[in-house]
Amino acid sequence: MAGRPTPSALVSRLRKLKPHKLKAIREAKGLSWRMVGKRSGVNMYQYAKMENGTTKRAIERNIRAIARALDTHIDMISEKPELADIEQWANYHNLSRFYATQLAREGRIEGAYKDQKGTWRMEMDAEKLGPTEESKRVWRERYEKYLREYQRKRRRTRSLSRSEGQASEHTDSEASEEG
Repeated sequence: MAGRPTPSALVSRLRKLKPHKLKAIREAKGLSWRMVGKRSGVNMYQYAKMENGTTKRAIERNIRAIARALDTHIDMISEKPELADIEQWANYHNLSRFYATQLAREGRIEGAYKDQKGTWRMEMDAEKLGPTEESKRVWRERYEKYLREYQRKRRRTRSLSRSEGQASEHTDSEASEEG
């Protein structure tokens, strides 16, 4: 069930179409329904329904494909979805809020930004981007700092146990001399 999106997730992936824009852009490019369908991989009859306004919403994947076929931006042919805050986005992607906030700070969430109140905002289905050189450097520094701290504590623990062992040997030898 983890790989399958919930009905609410599917609704968030639907974008409201702008049929008049679809038709205007297609006609300006001199393309037919069939040509747009072939270029985008969307069934030409489904595309015709989108353009005529019969279909009010469509899955974002199809709209992106149509936008590429028409050589335009997705926002030209559909309305932007509602923005989510970092907690909603993290829940949607099965991540902890802390980790999602870290990704946003590093600039690793597509289109994430802070609003006037300081809340991270992004589209619900914004993609998690790969690590940047800066984020790799930061994580490497954190790991090295953690490793140095761990090794220092381990050396201290060993030296303390050795000194305690030597102290106990002295007390044992002193007790045997007295006895």
